[in-house]
Amino acid sequence: MKKLMFLCLLVMVSFGVLTTPAFAYDMKPVAFIVMDRTGEVNDEISRDWEQQVRQGYHVPYYSIVDNIVPTKVANEIIMGDGKNTAKLDQAILKKIAEEANVKIVALMVIKDMREIPLRNLGIISPWQDEDDLTRVFTAADLYVYKLDENKMVMKILRSVVTENTVLIKPAKTVIKYEMRKLVNMMENRPQI
Repeated sequence: MKKLMFLCLLVMVSFGVLTTPAFAYDMKPVAFIVMDRTGEVNDEISRDWEQQVRQGYHVPYYSIVDNIVPTKVANEIIMGDGKNTAKLDQAILKKIAEEANVKIVALMVIKDMREIPLRNLGIISPWQDEDDLTRVFTAADLYVYKLDENKMVMKILRSVVTENTVLIKPAKTVIKYEMRKLVNMMENRPQI
C-alpha cells in the first residue's frame, strides 16, 4: 500500500513539474482585423481569411485574439488620423499593436471585390455565349506588422481581370492568397 501511495505521489509531483510555467509557451497575441468598405465580407469569408493568418501564426506560439477590441482600436486610430489606408506606415501599425496589446497585427482593408458577368452586347458570335466572360474587380490594402521586430510588410492590391467564367479566380480568393503570401514573407517562409 505504501508503494502504491509513493507511486501516486511520484506521478502527481512529476505531472506538477511538467505543467509549471517554466515549461509553458510564451503565447504571442495576434490581432486579425478586417475593415470592410464593401459590405460584402460575411463571417464565412472572414473566417477563411483568418485561417490563412492562423496557418502562419499557430498554437502553441501564437493565439489570435478576439477581434472586437483590435478592430475598434484600428478604426479609431486610422479614422482619427484621417489616414488613407493605402498609405499606412509602421508608426500607425505600431500604435494599433500597442493599444490593442498584441504582438502581431494582420490588417485587411477591403475596398472592392466584385465579379461582373459581361454581356456580348448583341454581337452574334459562335464562340461566345452570353455569360462566357466575367470581370473581377479586386481592391484591398493588406498589412502584417510585428511589434517585436518593428517590421511591416504590405500589399496594395488593385486588380481588374477579365477571364472566361469557368476559369476566374474570385476576388475573395485573390485577397486570401495575397494575405497568405504576406504572412509567409514576414516569417521568411517559402511562398506556396
